[in-house]
Amino acid sequence: MKARLYRSVPILLGLAFALQVGWAALEDASVADEHPHIVAGYLHWKSGHTAGGIANPPLGQLWITLPLHLSGRTYRFADDAFLPLVRLPVILAAMVLAWILWRWGLALGGRRTGLFALGALALEPNLIAHAHLATLDLPVTLGWWATLYLWRCATMDVARWRRPALACALALAMTALTKFTGLFVLPALAIAAVAGVRPGGTLRRAMWVLGGAGLAIIALSYAAYGFDLGVRGFVDGLAGKWQHRDAVHFAYLAGRRSESGFAAYYLAALGLKTPLALLGLAVWGAMRVPRGDRVLLLVPAAVLLLAFTFGRVHIGLRHVLAISPAIVLLAAAGAQGLAARGRFGRFALVALGVATVTGVGRTAPEYLAYFNRIAGGSAGGHCWLLDSNLDWGQDDRRLARLLAGDATWQVNPVLQPARAGRFAINANALHNLQRRGETPYDWLIDWQPTRKVGAAWHLYDLTLQDFEQRARARAADPLAQVAWAEAMAAAGDSTGAGRAFALATSHFGSDPRVAARTARWALDHGDVARAAATIRGVTTIPARGGAATSPNVELQVIAERVRLQSMLYAADSDSARARAGLALGVFLAEVGAWEAAMPWIERAAAALPGDLPAQRAPGVAHARRARFTEARRALEASPLRDELGDEIEACRRWEDAERAVETGTTLEDAILHDLGRTQFEAGRIDAAAATFVAILNHNPRDAPALNYLGEAQVRSKLRIAPERITPRAVRVIF
Repeated sequence: MKARLYRSVPILLGLAFALQVGWAALEDASVADEHPHIVAGYLHWKSGHTAGGIANPPLGQLWITLPLHLSGRTYRFADDAFLPLVRLPVILAAMVLAWILWRWGLALGGRRTGLFALGALALEPNLIAHAHLATLDLPVTLGWWATLYLWRCATMDVARWRRPALACALALAMTALTKFTGLFVLPALAIAAVAGVRPGGTLRRAMWVLGGAGLAIIALSYAAYGFDLGVRGFVDGLAGKWQHRDAVHFAYLAGRRSESGFAAYYLAALGLKTPLALLGLAVWGAMRVPRGDRVLLLVPAAVLLLAFTFGRVHIGLRHVLAISPAIVLLAAAGAQGLAARGRFGRFALVALGVATVTGVGRTAPEYLAYFNRIAGGSAGGHCWLLDSNLDWGQDDRRLARLLAGDATWQVNPVLQPARAGRFAINANALHNLQRRGETPYDWLIDWQPTRKVGAAWHLYDLTLQDFEQRARARAADPLAQVAWAEAMAAAGDSTGAGRAFALATSHFGSDPRVAARTARWALDHGDVARAAATIRGVTTIPARGGAATSPNVELQVIAERVRLQSMLYAADSDSARARAGLALGVFLAEVGAWEAAMPWIERAAAALPGDLPAQRAPGVAHARRARFTEARRALEASPLRDELGDEIEACRRWEDAERAVETGTTLEDAILHDLGRTQFEAGRIDAAAATFVAILNHNPRDAPALNYLGEAQVRSKLRIAPERITPRAVRVIF
């Protein structure tokens, strides 16, 4: 009976893990990186060639999209209807990882430790979160642990070690061709060999493994990249990933942002996003496992942690996800040690288990947004970490269901100036992720939302009375005071807004946020002198959460606008005023204030019928927004239409190119690339995606188009560009 129970419990624990993964797979919308990987793998299967894998090797993407390829279905970019199909291979990989951890647990301490390993896995929210996403983070984690497990097998048996050593080399090569971070297994194994995992022959076996892995990488490179690329494809892809590493990535930690990252980022992420019971048991377990296992569990984790800590890509715990299985196994060893301490130890273990089940269960099925009690749970997670740690687009479907048919809610509007209304704002936008300029929600960050959808979406239903009550309750908060003034101005109460702005300036005039908002209101009312006086001498803004200062970009924009409007009002002739208005309009267009810019540009064009730059400006402004029909019409209506013939013809070409994309007509790739880039930079993400799909449909190996297409999806999901809640309005078909 007891033996039968031991046989059934692993199955039940594995089933508990699988059910959680499957539940999350059905509930979560696509995340930012899923469709870029899907399209890369789909095109590879379709054409037989890789387009570069979006700076990733192709093996993992081919694995993810294998069911899609076998089904023969036509893929529609960014359509979540395909998600269950392409998530299945990752779920299967997760189950293989569960088997490896169970087997390793058995080796560490027998059946009970194996069961504890499966139990810890079923309570590890980070592994559950990524075990159902069609990304490369879980597959490469499986590759890591398959390699380490086979290495352990090769070093444990003195006589029969060659077969597991060769299997280890193959697993290592497959890991490297799944995601380039798999290459970090090489130094990890080298250090483990030097540390002497097992005496006698360990270094010789390491040479077998590393040499075999090198040969396997070469062979698999030809199989994955094709014989025309082979190893060159692998090397070029690695170089591309290195360039990606050197690109600017905005790291966010505890309310602060950095372009160079934070030394404590990944340690903090592990400490905040791992259940505390698992961390405590893992620390104790590390002192109980045999020396060889301790080296194999801790050295690779340390190598991966150091590699990403000193890199620039600090955007998600997922990059060091391969550390989590080490925590699981060490926690299993710790649980075994606690259970062996008699009744008190078993009671403590049960209490830890109940607390962990409660904490993780409270988050289910939104495991991606799990945070432990130190961080305040998932509700407090946005104060610590963003991006794939919390808001990767997984809650978009939940929000779409809630807002269906209700047009009163505004999704991620720019709330500068502040105003009353009903707003749905996701965590990335709330904290201004990856925006260098204005902070449109800084006055709203400390405001308690009316409700939340998932962990990502904050919903606010604000009235003028709410602004007034907040301003009265938070008399020492400058943003609360200026938000009240802006809300009154937006409601049409200019007199009350003027008094509120004056009061805010008298108390907080040295705060650049107050100065910028007051000056902007004054400019909107034509009071340039007041605007100039308000911002005089105010140039920096305190960094959130610290005493450091940084340039206030918004204030710099206001200062330039003050200068240009001063020139406008000082002009002594109609033509001078028109030219000053044109300069103001062009400046506003350059900083993205299109609605404010166009009236100035159009008035200047009407007032200066013989001025070629003034006549060209409306068309240029529309074209920069990728509004080519409006641009052509503005140019054709100009008195200098003949002189603007080249510009008009260019707009016609862009219009023809857009129609060709819509109808499936073939055009030169160079024209489509220019069109797609223009649409992308103008924020017309759906139109840009359709253009790049048109390129890839007849040239699946076009790496720039693939990269732009992937970036379009990432920006759309992370709300770095004009936002759209899935399901997207436009589906582009391969």
